[in-house]
Parts: sequence; structure tokens; C-alpha cells
Amino acid sequence: MTELSTALARAFERHLEIGGYRGNRGNQTVKTAESGVSNNEDGVATADSPVATVATRTAAPLPQTATPVATVASDVTAVATGDPRRRIAENRELRSPVATVATVATEIEPETHEVAHENVGVALAQRQSSSDLLRRFGVEACLIEDEANAAAAIADLVAESSSNPHLPIGIDIETMPVGDHGDALDPNRAAIRTVQLYAGGRCATVIDLTKVSGEVLRPLADTRLVAHNALFETRFLIGIIGPVPIDCTMLLNCHLGGPASIRLDELAWQRLGVVVPKEHQTSDWSGMLTRSMIAYAALDAVLVRRLFEKMATELLGAAKAYEATVRAQPAVALAANRGICLDETLFKDVMRRWQGEEKAGRANLAAAVPGVDFSKPAQVREFLRKRLSPDQLAAFPRTRTDELSVEKDILSDWVAEIPELDAYARMKAAASKRSRHAGLALLINPATNRIHPDFHLCGAITGRMSCTEPNLQSQEKADGWRACFRAGEGRVLVRADFNQIELRIAALFANEERMLAVLSSSGEDIHTTTAAGTMGVSVESVTKEQRSLAKALNFGLLYGMGDKTFRKYAAKPPVSKQLTLIEAATLHKGFFSTYPRLRQWQRRQSAQVESRNKWTAVTVLGRRVSCAYQDDRGRPKFHYTRSLNVPIQGSGADLLHVVLGKLPAALTGLDACPVLFVHDEIVLEVAESEADEAGRRLAGVMTEAFIELFPKGATMVNLVAVKIGKTWGD
Repeated sequence: MTELSTALARAFERHLEIGGYRGNRGNQTVKTAESGVSNNEDGVATADSPVATVATRTAAPLPQTATPVATVASDVTAVATGDPRRRIAENRELRSPVATVATVATEIEPETHEVAHENVGVALAQRQSSSDLLRRFGVEACLIEDEANAAAAIADLVAESSSNPHLPIGIDIETMPVGDHGDALDPNRAAIRTVQLYAGGRCATVIDLTKVSGEVLRPLADTRLVAHNALFETRFLIGIIGPVPIDCTMLLNCHLGGPASIRLDELAWQRLGVVVPKEHQTSDWSGMLTRSMIAYAALDAVLVRRLFEKMATELLGAAKAYEATVRAQPAVALAANRGICLDETLFKDVMRRWQGEEKAGRANLAAAVPGVDFSKPAQVREFLRKRLSPDQLAAFPRTRTDELSVEKDILSDWVAEIPELDAYARMKAAASKRSRHAGLALLINPATNRIHPDFHLCGAITGRMSCTEPNLQSQEKADGWRACFRAGEGRVLVRADFNQIELRIAALFANEERMLAVLSSSGEDIHTTTAAGTMGVSVESVTKEQRSLAKALNFGLLYGMGDKTFRKYAAKPPVSKQLTLIEAATLHKGFFSTYPRLRQWQRRQSAQVESRNKWTAVTVLGRRVSCAYQDDRGRPKFHYTRSLNVPIQGSGADLLHVVLGKLPAALTGLDACPVLFVHDEIVLEVAESEADEAGRRLAGVMTEAFIELFPKGATMVNLVAVKIGKTWGD
């Protein structure tokens, strides 16, 4: 902080006056050069901007070498006119490498970037426009509003790209709402206003699709493209250029060890040292395009191209994992756009049932523990102190202030010691399900009458896909809940699931002979085998309850779960088995006696990860994941269970990505579309007459991908299970 210069601060103040900024810094009002209309959008740090929370104190001194900011011009870049083919041709001779970008950040030592961003990020973002930044890059925006010039420009861009196929064309879109329920971020309720393309050099092409047909973009299907959060562009463009994978700087950053989600302005700051203006982030793109808006649109295409050029060479061993994830995007876009139907009548019935269970549980609890209000922690703690023995009190979980913990999960875990809490656990389970899903009907899209969840590739740290609004990956299988999700009229849902895929991957990594033998035999069941070996009974005499407990052993101990944790895990649905610590320890020992090579692999794997730089675990396609975490005091710690989880679940994620990359081609010629992805399960909505063929093709592509990644698993049987029904629960 001691390195920010007063001279630079004065330059910022002068640029404020030149740019027409006035009023409070926290809510500045800007007068745009084009329209003369005052607004509070241009140059204001928004809530989701990395600089939004920065204090507005005056900057402290910077080195005197950081003077280029003082020379920033306040005018906007003129929109290029003339023949776009000539300008694109000139690009070949006028390329401006990333290293020559002139920004304040490049004048600051790398270790001071964060400090500089904290102190001057707001000032830079508010004072420089997109036009200013384009000018520093040596780029100008070229707006095209007629079919002939657009077609010619795209032809030249494709030709330019083909001469250097390793560097994709940067692409970005601006969208506008359409219809009564318009939403500019929803492909079902919006349209593309502009498409921005940049292949290097000094011209960034901006095509206005209100004046040019989208058909002009079709040649882009034959070239390599890159965007930031490319799933968004894919969802809008898939109807024009088809299921074409688009390189993605956000996914690229993720596969280089960064977070699964990051905004373009944050990544540009981290990688290029550029503070990106967001003056038109909330502008209305359905009206007249101003010069400032055109420059703003063009800038993102320039940034993604430069970011890709800088970052792609760092992939190394993670390149295969990144490529598989990129190729998975079209299938994910198809599912997000299609959505799934919700049976609202059945939905209301299930909600009423859960409400009744909650009410009954509350009544049972009042009868079992009279006089105790479980909504009041003090009363619950008093009950526990009276109910538990001294030894139990000593072992009971406590808060940081050394109070007895009354968290619902902890109380539910102690049902074996305090049977009265069974009514509490049932009441809370019903209440949790009801509250978690109560708002589902509100998410029905008015344009499609369907629910359209947001899928996030690599959303989980292992690389598995996550899902939000709503999270359809955590839906109950019991209570008839999944039957609420159904196919449209004349259609069915085709579900294909990898059977016990995590156990298969673990068995292959560990070369666990007994497990491999069972998974390669059509007459044996892995959970029954585990029950027999662990519990000392014959395979023929294994009960349903024993098999259920063995299933919990298989999926719990696979990732290094200890005795105590397994005991709690087994107590929860669907197993709901109350075990003593001695029983849990006996089962734990029996499991690894049954599968000794799995235990050996766990020890070898965790030791290898702990010995590596940054404690990184690696998936089958080379995605590297840190197995470090910070404790309560901020100290780095080794995450043992993650070191076992990543190569198994993470490789399962690699497998799903490979399947999804093959899926659009596999479904060619069928009236079929993916609608859901739930970890190892893929759900298609298919015309009823084509369901069997769709199921056959889906199982085929899943098997093909598995053998491609795990050739030694080619002898395994019953790899994929296919089911067909009108609802997800059938």
C-alpha cells in the first residue's frame, strides 16, 4: 500500500473530470458521450464485481514509472467502417502480442498486483472505458450490419484461423430479452443481439443479428472457437451452428488449478493484468447500439483470445481432461435448453404428505420428551445433561464455546443412545425435504412450462458436474418424489446408469482381484459378496438388511471412512442401522480382510499424493486436484479422504465427460434429447416409438467410453443399466 503514488492519484482525479464523472464515488453518475443521457451504469462497480467492495480511499504512492494512466484519453474509439475484408487482411501484418499490452498493471511488479487492484481497481474500472482498453490493445471494433459484409468477414476469419488452428477465434455474444416473459440470460426467452469475433490483429468484428441472419454464422461450425463460460454461448448458438464444442477460458482456468467458476474480468486481471470496464453489463441491448456498447461487446472477444493464447500452453498433463470437458458442453447445453416437465398435481400431493409426516413427528416428539421445546437450545441441552451418562456427556460433540451441540444432524446421530430422539430425527427429515423442495414449482419457465436447471461442468472439486436452480442431482429416490418429473406428451424418459462405477474404477486402480472377479461375473453381486465376506456368512444366506449394510460399507470405506464415521453413516437412511462402535470396528476390519489390495492401494495412493508438490491427486485423464485444506487457524492440512476420492470420483467425472462428448453424434437421426445428468446417470427424453433404440445407443456409447478410459475393464459385465418410463421414478 505504501507504493501507490500521489501523482497517479491526481491523474485519476483529473481523468474523473474529463470523463464527466460526478457525485459520490460509491454511486457515480455518468453522462455518456453518445446519447447525452445521464445514467448510473457506466463505470460503477457492481455487487458482483471483484472491485465492488474496495474502499474508496485515496490511493497511496505508486512508483513514478506507472505514469501511462495519466495519458488515458477520454474519447471513445470510433467504429471502424469500410470493407471488413480489407481490415481483416491487414490483421496478418498488424498483430499485437499480449506481451505488448500497455496497462497500469504491467508497470507494477507481480507481487504488488493484488495491492494495486485493491487500491486502484475501482478507479481504473470507473475511469477507463472499453474503448480505452481496446486502443491499448491496438484493436478497433468493426460493426457489420449487412449480410454480404458479414459473410465475407466470417469467411476471412475462418481462413485466418485455419492458418493457425491451435489458436481459436475469440467469440462472445450479447443477448436481449424476447416476449412477455423475456430474460436476456435464458435462451428460451432471449435472442442474440450481437456476435463478436476476434482472430488476432487490430480488428474485432461485431455483427448485429437484428440486421443480419444468424445463418451467416454457420461456417463457424468448421473452425475452432473460444469463449469465457462457453456453455452460455453454446446454449444460444447450438441452434445455428449445431453441437460444436467451444473452447472455454473458464474451464481452462479450472483445469490449471483455479476455481470451477470465475468471471472474465477477474481472470483478465489475474492473467493479463487488465482491469476490465463493465460499463454496459446491465445495459439494454435491444435498443440502439452506441459506439461505447460496440466497443464493450468487442472487448470480451479480444480478451478470451488473448487469455487462451497465454494459458493453453500451461495445460500439459491436464490437456486430455480439459478437451473432454469442452466436448461435453454441447450435450449439457441441449439438456439445459430442453428442461424437464414437473407434474404439479403429484408434486403437491408429495408436499402434503411430507407436511403430515412433519406434524406427526412433532406430536410423537412431544409425547416422547414432554416439556422440552426442541426449538430452544437451552432446553435441549438441559434434557441431554439429564439423559446422558457422564461418559456419554464427555463424548458428546460440543461447540467452539464448549456447549453441547444441538445441531439437528448431531442429535439425529445419537438416536442409538437416546431412542427418544428417533421422533425428532423423523420430524426433521420430513421438514428438511419439504423446505428443500417447496419452491420447485416457482422455477417452471413460463415460456416452456418446464424446469431448466443450470448444470456446471466441474462444479464439484473432484471435477464432477453440479446442478443448481434447482439441484436435480440431490432429489430423493423414496416417497415417490422422482415420479414428479416426467416426459412430455407422446414421449418417455430413457435412463442409463453406470452400475457401481466407483467400485469398478477403484477395483481397477487397486487391482483388487476378488472385486474384479465379481464385477466380471454375470452371476454375482458385489454387495452380496461384501456382506458374505465381511459378516462371515455364505453368499446364499445374505439377507436384504445385510446387503444394504454391505452397500454402505462399499461406498463408505472406499474413501477411507473410519469406524466412528461409518457408524454415523450407517445410521442414516436408506440403511438406518444403529451400530455400536465395536460392531462398526468389526465390520471395518472385515471389509479390508475381504479386499486387502484395496487397503494397500489406499495407503499407497494417499502417500503418493502427500509426497507431491501442493498435495495433488490426479484423475485418469490427468486433471490435477489439490488435497490441501486450511484448518480453523488457517494452517494447511492434508485432506486424506480427498486424496482417495479424486482418482475415483474424479475419473468417473472424466468418464461422464467423454460420454457426453460422444452423445450428440450417437443420437443423430433420433427424436431424442438429454434432459438430466445425475453423477453416473444420463436421462434422455425420447419419442416413445424410438425409446428402445435410444436406450441401445446410449448404453453403447457409455460402454465405449468406459473401455476407452479403462481398457482392463473390458471383461466387466452389467456395466450399464437402462430403464424406460413416463417418469424419472418409473
